[in-house]
Amino acid sequence: MRIDYDDLKKELNPDLKELLGIELDEIIKLEINPGKITEKITSFNNTKNELLQLLNMHYEENNKEDMPKNLYRELAEKQELRKDVQSQVDEPFKKYQKYLEELNEWKNLFRDKNSTKKELKRELQYVKNELPKSLKCEKQHREILIRNLFDSLKQKVTIYETLYEPVIKFIQQERDKNPYMELNFSAQIMLSSDFNSRFLSFIDRGRKGSFHGIEESQDLLKELIQKYDFANIDEIIKFLNEIISKLQNETVNGQEIPRVIENQLVQDKTKDDLYAFLYLLEFLKIDYRLKWGDKLLEDLSPGERGTVLLIFYLLIDKSDVPLVIDQPEENLDNESIYYLLVRYMKQAKSKRQIFIVTHNPNLAVVCDAEQVIYCDIDKKNKYKVSYETGSIENRIIKQKIIDVLEGTKPAFNNRQNKYEL
Repeated sequence: MRIDYDDLKKELNPDLKELLGIELDEIIKLEINPGKITEKITSFNNTKNELLQLLNMHYEENNKEDMPKNLYRELAEKQELRKDVQSQVDEPFKKYQKYLEELNEWKNLFRDKNSTKKELKRELQYVKNELPKSLKCEKQHREILIRNLFDSLKQKVTIYETLYEPVIKFIQQERDKNPYMELNFSAQIMLSSDFNSRFLSFIDRGRKGSFHGIEESQDLLKELIQKYDFANIDEIIKFLNEIISKLQNETVNGQEIPRVIENQLVQDKTKDDLYAFLYLLEFLKIDYRLKWGDKLLEDLSPGERGTVLLIFYLLIDKSDVPLVIDQPEENLDNESIYYLLVRYMKQAKSKRQIFIVTHNPNLAVVCDAEQVIYCDIDKKNKYKVSYETGSIENRIIKQKIIDVLEGTKPAFNNRQNKYEL
């Protein structure tokens, strides 16, 4: 009340002073006498203390030690005892209630037996008749999506071919001029080189399945890969189907044993992870490759590979700086040297200076070298090195060419005579 009165004074005093020149205390007097209330509170507290003293005056004899116990402690002990007794009394009732609940559940199950049997029959019919059809439709839809992904990769191949079209046309023109020229480019979709390691990262090769074992799994994958052409979508789909079939079934002693795919995967991989890797075609890549005939560059012999790269360089490079080539005839037959290297060496030397280190007469003589440098090492005279230089028409140089490159004049004549026979 005092607080309310003080708030009222704060609110009205400014207006009273301004309007009347007086304050609220001059009109209203507030008197509060808390004496009676204080007396009652004191009386109640005294009564409470007297009751507490009476409660603490209660003692109970103890055999082990003379320790007082008040009524609060005794009440707590009695309540604990009551709980134990109540629990013993309630136990049979709880067992009976549980029995009634189980009986009721059993009756409900018996009552619904016929309807449950019908539901199971319907599910069984669905598994037998409808589920295979639904699964077939989903597989067909998945195949359509795979083909669409492959078409996207083919579009990228087309982009590569467009970018390299000038080079392709130039090489094609050379092929039309020279039937021995088999150089070509090929942009194609192919299996990524890391497929084996990526696929096997999903497989726990310690568990039962077609891919059980370190070496066995590698051999099986190698066998599967060699069977299919990864530039063909039909072949890719067959490859995927066989991979999944191998995961779902293992051949043991000529018998097919069903396997669960999830049981063959490593701990941190799921079936969804594996399917995403396979069916999103993450194992394919686009490769733009230099080829000789139908062979990829890495499938050629060292001599063929060097020749292909050299011819490509001689054809494509437009630079006019001098070019040094060391023994380009290595691992090549003389026919290839004559119809390929000689032809393109002669073309290139019309635009730039070429130095060739060679032991082949086709390159030195048939290429019409402007200058020949003969090098000799005298092993008996402390490996003294001497040089002779000149054109092919030079008598001394011509003799050196016959001795070193043709194997001397008699050997050259011997071959010539035998060829004429």
